[in-house]
Amino acid sequence: MRYQCIDSFALSLYDENGYITDNYMDVEEGSIWNLSEDEYRFCANKDNIRLEHDDGRWLEITKNDFKRYFEQLEREEDEAL
Repeated sequence: MRYQCIDSFALSLYDENGYITDNYMDVEEGSIWNLSEDEYRFCANKDNIRLEHDDGRWLEITKNDFKRYFEQLEREEDEAL
């Protein structure tokens, strides 16, 4: 399933050992993300939602943030992309 960001926000980045860094990733309004079917979660919270972008970026956010910042694309809109 594909989702569109409906409001820009920034996420803290983590290093390969799972520690937070001073860097951030901007998630832009209008960007399209794919819901990951993979159960692996880097941030060790199985309830987080993992989304992947076609450019290779990925993110994990809470269900509350997912509901706040993303909406599912309708089937017709999804196929037009």
